[in-house]
Amino acid sequence: MAPLRITVGGSSVITRQPERGILNVTVNAEGSTREIVSHKVTETSNELSKLFTELSPKTESGDVTADAAVVTFSSTSLRTWRWNGPVEANCFKNQEYRGNLSLIAVFRDFTKMSEVAGKLVGYPNVDINSIGWELTAATKKALGSESRKEAMRDAVQKSNDYTEVIGRKVAAVEIQDGGNSAFSMLARPVPMPFGGSSGGLFGGATGFGQVTGGGSGGALFGGAATNTPAPTPSAPLDLTPQEIQYTSSVQVIFESIPVGET
Repeated sequence: MAPLRITVGGSSVITRQPERGILNVTVNAEGSTREIVSHKVTETSNELSKLFTELSPKTESGDVTADAAVVTFSSTSLRTWRWNGPVEANCFKNQEYRGNLSLIAVFRDFTKMSEVAGKLVGYPNVDINSIGWELTAATKKALGSESRKEAMRDAVQKSNDYTEVIGRKVAAVEIQDGGNSAFSMLARPVPMPFGGSSGGLFGGATGFGQVTGGGSGGALFGGAATNTPAPTPSAPLDLTPQEIQYTSSVQVIFESIPVGET
């Protein structure tokens, strides 16, 4: 009896609780000159940098301590641009400048992350753009191995289901890896209709111009600190972590032989 070729796909879905929370925020400002805008953005970003620095203490070797609430944070370079306001009485408004700076903080402590998000909502010129959830690199690596094996077992089980009926045995002759991925269930995209001028998830003013901030230390790109009091912290937001799904797929070609043959 001629060999029978069977091609089946195997898949795996593993669910885990997230280990990291990612907070993406943007500081906004507007003014009549590029220097004014840069200074306004710097004032608030300095304070946010100071906040994140306090939440990510370092050891003598420069590594983040094991109990640090924030694993890492970073910022993009300052961006400013010119623009003309809407037409009024057949004339454009005076030329103005706008600027923003985005920061990303990766949290280990989700309770502290909720507290910080509640604080940021009080800043009139800060938008919370998105909130994400991730696994650590070590967990992703371990899940990758586990899910690939599970996907292969799924493919083998499918082939056995077919060959059991016709009384044959199978052996894998070709395996094609379909890849794997990790994503948050009910992942939340960056929304546009809410928040302030840049459409953040929370916070932000209807215009760029209001700035509250100050503090000292932790400057992101220079600029003098101010003594302007920070906004009154809001109540912590209820940021419920979203489960992470890790998926793998594989396509396997089996060739079967009649039971009893070698």
